[in-house]
Amino acid sequence: EERTFRNWMNSLGVSPFVNNLYQDLKDGLVLLQLMDRVQPGIVNWDKVNKKPFKQMGGNMKRLENCNYAIELAAKMRFSLVGIAGNDIHHGNKTLTLAVVWQLMRAYTLSVLQKLAGS
Repeated sequence: EERTFRNWMNSLGVSPFVNNLYQDLKDGLVLLQLMDRVQPGIVNWDKVNKKPFKQMGGNMKRLENCNYAIELAAKMRFSLVGIAGNDIHHGNKTLTLAVVWQLMRAYTLSVLQKLAGS
């Protein structure tokens, strides 16, 4: 399951390359890139904290990105019962998989809608 999600993310050209699903999503940047691919324009990149993160306050910047990703997931009408940015930031496997699975589902549905429209 984890390998399938990693392969899907990397096939979309996210940066950095995802080697460890839970570690590489901790800063929220990959999730935000995926959301922007699924629903172009949903991410306001001016609100996103980008790398390199400073030693002082770096964890807060990563957490802000994760919280923003969860906020956008709610706008995308994902089921987020009991999921917060802190869960992604701390690498909670079950809740991270829940968000990623919904992202993959939304992406698949958007591709199918584009194909049906053409």
